[in-house]
Formats: sequence, C-alpha cells, structure tokens
Amino acid sequence: MGDTMTLHLDLIRTLLLHLEKHARDAWIDLAIEEYDEPTVSECVQYLDGLGYVETVVARTFEGEIWKSVRLTPKGNQLLAAARDDRVWGHAQAKAVRLIEGGNADELKWLLHEATEEMPGP
Repeated sequence: MGDTMTLHLDLIRTLLLHLEKHARDAWIDLAIEEYDEPTVSECVQYLDGLGYVETVVARTFEGEIWKSVRLTPKGNQLLAAARDDRVWGHAQAKAVRLIEGGNADELKWLLHEATEEMPGP
C-alpha cells in the first residue's frame, strides 16, 4: 500500500509540471503516461478540493472526468516544492510511514507541509 501512496505523490508531481508546461493552452490534455484516466481524474479532483488547481468537470458516457485548467497561486507554491527533490523525497518518505501506520488520509497534510518547507524569498 505504501507504493500506491508514493505513486500518487509521483502523479501529483507529474501533473503539476504538466500543467505548468501547458499553462497557455485553453484545454489541457491530462493523459499522463503510466496512469489510467480515472486515476488521473481522481488526483485532479483531489488537488482541486485542496485548492491547488482549478478544474472543470467533463461528462462522458463513462461518468465524470475532472480536467484541470490552471494552477492556483497555492498550486504554484506546491509546484516549487515539487521541484525540490529533497523536499519531495521527504514528503514521500513521510507518506510511506503514514500508510504503514494506517493513516492514509494524511496526504493533504503532507502536501501542505511540503509547501511550508520551501525556503522563503
């Protein structure tokens, strides 16, 4: 189960970098290699709920698909943390310990903490 949390942290990092790369696009294709569409959609929905991205919901025959349209200022701060391998590695190590301890719902606190660990301007 720890691998799943690490993978989702990797997906979060990949999504943030992808959104930045395509920031000027009107509609961002969130096809991320190695992840199926429902997993990416769920991750985008989660990041939206925490205020890191702004999204729209597309309705398909298969259900709702969450698409991110841009990073928020808070999302840009998380992106800065995601770029720092030391900070991001620290967050991943904490995630594994939390999962092993049965505290899977603590990911949002890890994300907030990652942004707090960034050195100030």
